[in-house]
Amino acid sequence: MRKSLQALLFLAICISLLLGGCTYRSGPKKLGVEEEGTQEYSVNPRASAIIRKAITTTEQRGQKFWFNGWIVNKIQKRKTTSMYDGTYVRGKGYLVNARVLGQQFRYYRWGKEAYMSKEEEWVKAPPAQEPPDPFAGFSRIKPYANKARQLPDEKVLDRECYVLEINLTGQEVQNIFGSLRPASEKPLENLLLDRLEMKYRLWIGKKDNYIYQIKTETVMPVPQAGSMYHEVYFRFWDYNSKSITLPKPENITKYLKK
Repeated sequence: MRKSLQALLFLAICISLLLGGCTYRSGPKKLGVEEEGTQEYSVNPRASAIIRKAITTTEQRGQKFWFNGWIVNKIQKRKTTSMYDGTYVRGKGYLVNARVLGQQFRYYRWGKEAYMSKEEEWVKAPPAQEPPDPFAGFSRIKPYANKARQLPDEKVLDRECYVLEINLTGQEVQNIFGSLRPASEKPLENLLLDRLEMKYRLWIGKKDNYIYQIKTETVMPVPQAGSMYHEVYFRFWDYNSKSITLPKPENITKYLKK
């Protein structure tokens, strides 16, 4: 049972790292979209094509952007929320401010160089603590785009967006994120996979095809603890804005702890 729980928790962490990353700047203060009773779904034969095009556009043309969001975990009455905000420059790196379990920290990456800071002093981040590219996960859902259903259009920061949702089974989630599992960790048991569900929702700009918002909701069984609810929410804006820059490594290394 303990191994199964560890595998479930690791899977949740992988989902978080792939779908959420990461610096606080004054941006949109209201995060998320309130759920309103029963969702109205419709079938759009173009939904799969819209998602595939949005992923390609965001990954190939979205060279830099701001983002903010949160990650929530609930097990029984226990709830933890981690907040993130940052800038990302594709091909160079990212700068992250985060609040996790009540602790604030910053994470900076430029190419292969990675550093962490809790206050003014920085330290070189050990390889084991370096997260993967936090925005590399979009392409992993392409094979499942044909399962998408459409919800009513919504605005994200005054941009008209398609709202599309993909329901993923436990096995599909394992297929998408399972490759991140350490070789020493056992795969999830089939019984647990059969009861794991994920809703993967995307808000896609109707005019420019950029992904402006994502939200995943995962419910997974936890041995001897009922179930875990895992939510990832992120919003992206100011794609390719000239105002988005990252400090050069030398501006970080001069504050390295000695």
